[in-house]
Amino acid sequence: MNIIKKEALVRALQIKPQEHTNKIYHLIEDAGNIANRPDWLWHCLLVSAATLGNANGYIHLILNSENYELIKYDTLISLEDKEIFNNISFGFNNAKLRYANNKINYMVYNFNLIKQRGGLVVFQDLINTAPTVHQKIAYLKLFKGIGDKYARNIMMDKMDPLFINNIAIDSRLQKILTKLEVDTNNQYEQNEALLAEIAKEAFIPAWELDRLLYNFNAYYLNSIS
Repeated sequence: MNIIKKEALVRALQIKPQEHTNKIYHLIEDAGNIANRPDWLWHCLLVSAATLGNANGYIHLILNSENYELIKYDTLISLEDKEIFNNISFGFNNAKLRYANNKINYMVYNFNLIKQRGGLVVFQDLINTAPTVHQKIAYLKLFKGIGDKYARNIMMDKMDPLFINNIAIDSRLQKILTKLEVDTNNQYEQNEALLAEIAKEAFIPAWELDRLLYNFNAYYLNSIS
């Protein structure tokens, strides 16, 4: 890592604009709303599918009430297998998601996995009560389409207390790492630890650093320059 560039990023995080602080407050409020959803796990799996490959999928699938109504858990739970596939297929294709066919198959599999594990309430409780980050991640990685990044992001979106020092490394955070001259071929946990150390030096939680670098990526890339 380039130490001078790291110090520049730390300074930028310490004197961030008020707009950035306001965004963090808004995301904290959103996290409370997600955590209180009775279907938070299925909702977060849908958000993950919608945003994989293009964040605009959130607008077209999650915020589009017509599409979302078809694929929400309360709708699907009363349907037969073929109808479940048809609803997810129509909603994903209508939203024009990237890799739609793969995502449709993933979400059908994930829905069936939840049913096999006792239903949504049971599976959510299993994750919520898991005592460690690693155990929660292991449960989430049982779902197709969920790897290191999205397993963390799901729990960070609802601000699970155990994930306050974790980082969900996506393409935007990879750009930051590249600008810092970090070897992005490192193991995920190595780069996560490097970013978490930067957060510590900036006197903010790693969760906040993650959300700032994601939502204001260009600003912090420029600060490194």
